[in-house]
Amino acid sequence: MPDFSSVLGLVWWGILFVCWGVVLIDAIKNGGWLHFLLCLVIPFYAFYWAFFRQTMYRGPVVGLIGLNVIFTVVTAMGLVGTKNDPCKLVTKADVEEALGQTMEGPERSTSPRGHPVCEYITVAEPKMSLMVVVIEESTLRSMSNEDLPSGSFKVDGLGDDALSNGPALLVQKGTTIFSLSWAKPGKSVVSRQEASDAAYFTLEGRKKLARLALERYKP
Repeated sequence: MPDFSSVLGLVWWGILFVCWGVVLIDAIKNGGWLHFLLCLVIPFYAFYWAFFRQTMYRGPVVGLIGLNVIFTVVTAMGLVGTKNDPCKLVTKADVEEALGQTMEGPERSTSPRGHPVCEYITVAEPKMSLMVVVIEESTLRSMSNEDLPSGSFKVDGLGDDALSNGPALLVQKGTTIFSLSWAKPGKSVVSRQEASDAAYFTLEGRKKLARLALERYKP
């Protein structure tokens, strides 16, 4: 669900509350206090009223609700949201050139914390994936310990700050963090040993990709 951290999120919530307000006014006008209270405390009843019993501005209200539903689905699919799309900051061609591997993808998703994720998977076996994540409104210093790679070390010459622990590289620019990490497809970041076994996944390769992301970054 969109949140207040973006203009699109504000628009989404604004439309939702305007529609809800119109539904509540119509419910008390045409159904009385009981229907008003039901629409106020039970969201599904408010939708029922808007679609089937609304008499005031039913067409516009239903249309706006439909647009919000479409926007929510598209956002969940990772097609809109952040202006810094990880799949555009680091492209498939970039990854293949930097790592010297043929890649599949990109595959878009969101992290458990709602950050946009772009995944590129090696064609060669064993399958490994490069996960590119954009974490906005955050800094390396403000991130909790569980967010930071254990045993991390500083990497000079990248953005405002940069850390690596082998499998993962985190680069900060302003209040945005770019994470480039090596993982098994659909799973978490691999161990240091697994990362070292993939000789082509070098720190220099990831630094090259991070520099490209920084060049394309839009604050």
